[in-house]
Amino acid sequence: MGKLLGLLLLMTLSSTIGCIASSSTTDPPVLVSPIPDSPSPELPSPLPHRRYGGGGHHVRGEWIVFGGNAPGEDSARETLRFDPLTREWQPLASLHQRHNFVGSVVIDEEIYAVGPAIERYDRANNRWEALYVGNGLPRSHVFAAALEGEIFVLGGFPIERAHLQVFGVATRVLRDGPPLPDFQPGDHFVITATLAGGVHAVGGLDHETTQPETRHWRLQDETWIERAPHPTGVSGKFTAWCVHRDRLYVFEESGHVYDPETNRWTKLAAPPRSRVLPVTIGVGNTLVMLGGLEPVERKNEAWVYEINEDRWRPLFAEEGQSEAR
Repeated sequence: MGKLLGLLLLMTLSSTIGCIASSSTTDPPVLVSPIPDSPSPELPSPLPHRRYGGGGHHVRGEWIVFGGNAPGEDSARETLRFDPLTREWQPLASLHQRHNFVGSVVIDEEIYAVGPAIERYDRANNRWEALYVGNGLPRSHVFAAALEGEIFVLGGFPIERAHLQVFGVATRVLRDGPPLPDFQPGDHFVITATLAGGVHAVGGLDHETTQPETRHWRLQDETWIERAPHPTGVSGKFTAWCVHRDRLYVFEESGHVYDPETNRWTKLAAPPRSRVLPVTIGVGNTLVMLGGLEPVERKNEAWVYEINEDRWRPLFAEEGQSEAR
């Protein structure tokens, strides 16, 4: 009887070990875990006009888009808010200066437009407050990131203003930041984003060849540290990108997400088509891409990326639109 029990125990252990071994060899490693499910707010309608090169955020439950290039002489100063009751975009107070091909950030749930000037939107009084007006900042082709009450501005034109500059929101002082190691004046559309307590600079267009770069650096304590390069080379121009839940999502001809905890890029579903400077906003388990210039056709489209399903779908399907995987 003892030998029989021992044989049965051995067979049970062998079967269990075999299942574990089989599972470890067939299940692919998970490089980026799905984000926790959370309710997404009501998604907006597409923008009323084709718009690109502006800014947009979902703050305090509101969808707000501003600046950029759209039909109309003063489109680069426009501010729009999506009204969920009428399902229409309504005008808000205009920016003081034109903001086109420039950056924007959110600090303490307040929106800042960053370009030739730095302006803060006062939602309670529906007005933009100019915090910095001068000749120190680039006029265009620039992005920005915010960290600990400071706004980091990198790239742009004119080239003599293209180096990293840092603006203190409380002090309203603009200072030079530590130079990006491989950055040359004239490099532009460098994706500038805050991740895991540091400012990241990714890609950009080379000033001589206009080809996308693979560079990736992280600024922490006034020191640039090299991080995993982008797999293919990327710029913020022909790209839908945003930071959502401390990950950087970048969609050009292909899609990738960067996780700062693992310092790895993971490939994602390609977007439906390449677009120039759309507004991309992360909410809940989705990324919403609004507007952007179609290089070939002048369509005004809006798309949603479902993060946990790794797929694109039209925000509101029109003739000829279908899901992209």
